[in-house]
Amino acid sequence: MWRKFLICYIVLLVSFTSLVILAHLIPTKLLVCNIHQSAQKIEDEGIFRQIGNIYLLQIDNMTDCMMLNMAATADEHHPVESALNNYYSCNSVDEGYKNMALNTIQLTEKGRESLPERIHYGRYWQGIQVLLRPLLIVADYSTIRIINYILLTALLLSLSWLIYSHFGVIVSIIFLASLLLVSAPIVPLSIQLSVCFYLMLLYSIYIIKLKNTDNVYLVFFVMGAITSYFDFLTVPQITLGIPLTFFLLKNKVDNTCKYVVLLSLSWLGGYALLWSSKWVIAYLLIGNEIMNTVTSSISLRLSDSIVFHGVEIGINDLVFLLLSKIRWWMTLILLSIMVFISLIYYRLQKGKTIIYRYSWLLLIALIVPIWFMVLRNHSIQHIFFTWRALLLPLFSMLLFIYYTTRKEKNYES
Repeated sequence: MWRKFLICYIVLLVSFTSLVILAHLIPTKLLVCNIHQSAQKIEDEGIFRQIGNIYLLQIDNMTDCMMLNMAATADEHHPVESALNNYYSCNSVDEGYKNMALNTIQLTEKGRESLPERIHYGRYWQGIQVLLRPLLIVADYSTIRIINYILLTALLLSLSWLIYSHFGVIVSIIFLASLLLVSAPIVPLSIQLSVCFYLMLLYSIYIIKLKNTDNVYLVFFVMGAITSYFDFLTVPQITLGIPLTFFLLKNKVDNTCKYVVLLSLSWLGGYALLWSSKWVIAYLLIGNEIMNTVTSSISLRLSDSIVFHGVEIGINDLVFLLLSKIRWWMTLILLSIMVFISLIYYRLQKGKTIIYRYSWLLLIALIVPIWFMVLRNHSIQHIFFTWRALLLPLFSMLLFIYYTTRKEKNYES
């Protein structure tokens, strides 16, 4: 088995490196027009746009614009360096995020020389550039959003039909309801937010259709690796937990909790190993001493304080600040729903045996809280998009309620 993992790792590493370098061979001048129109669109909307002026419905226009900036900053004459360093350009470090759209517009109008600062973002693979750079030759930001809606809707319909066919209409409804509760309909407005939803839908379709499960650990290893390649640390947990849920619903296995742990470790192994391999590749190919940046970033993400609007504050203080941004009526509705569900569950649940049978769903629901506790700095600071990872515990908990309260004849069949 370990030989399969080793071969798979080598193939993935070579593929990841080759693809990202090939993408940076595309002449940047072919992208400039659409990057300019895209950055202007983002500037018109606002870099921190909020749907309905609701904090948790903020569209991450800033990160999307950063991706566009990277695409415009890249130099096809130095594709390896561009692919592995992933610089974006700005006038100064302090105002880089706030004026990302204006900087990107200036970059497309006056060239790289007009912006003195190059900010290094090479600790991620930035694999999204493999898709984004070719796409920007023919499409701007508005068109990409339309493509997102079409493709994500098609994938969602395909997955919903598979769920209905294999697990019934109730499970399909629970899945769709969970997506609605994390505001999935607005996700296609953002490239960055869409990535993990694409992967989650694709992985889930594959897992449900998978007939031979002999290499399932390797499958989850690859799923974790691909997630680390494309994702910008948004909601990677859903690319593990949702397909894992469907796998265990479909396949009757002994000791389901053991499978949850081992498959999660396989996914995490692929995710962490391929991500860290980017740093080694960068050092070997261009002598990039990225480890200082990586070490400081890891230390920051595991710390108990963050920088918020230029001021360093404790996470506990930030939690209260973020809670103050959430509308009172949203909290009231959420609490009412929780109380209602608790009362219904208490009334309908069938006893300890059936609870034990589906206890693995509770274990899957813990993936997100554990992730949030470990990466507490990142999870809290970026709560306006990381909160959508709650899709996983929502889906798991609702499934647990359904399977432990339905009639005996259903779950015995």
